[in-house]
Amino acid sequence: MNFVDVLLQNAKIPGGETYWNEQPRETYAAWGDTIQADGSDYHNELLDHDVEIELYELMDKPDPEAHERLQEAFNAEAMHWRKEPRVLDPQLRLFMTRYTFSYTERV
Repeated sequence: MNFVDVLLQNAKIPGGETYWNEQPRETYAAWGDTIQADGSDYHNELLDHDVEIELYELMDKPDPEAHERLQEAFNAEAMHWRKEPRVLDPQLRLFMTRYTFSYTERV
């Protein structure tokens, strides 16, 4: 299990990497990870991750507790994170809030 899945599991938020066969009928998260390899002249020893988590809430059932749990999961890992304003997608009838953070992994 990768780091983002662990964060979501700790926050008790169902989620997956960017794709859903069918839109869930509860608060959920979709995420993406941009990765850049780095290291010495002959080896890549580091992976720099830039992660976006999109937290979706039903328009008629906002879920402030999900935000609190996600932020607590970030803080438990001492992650520096950014939260963007919540926006409404009237066609999907969902609110979306984007969280972003970066971390470096030694490989």
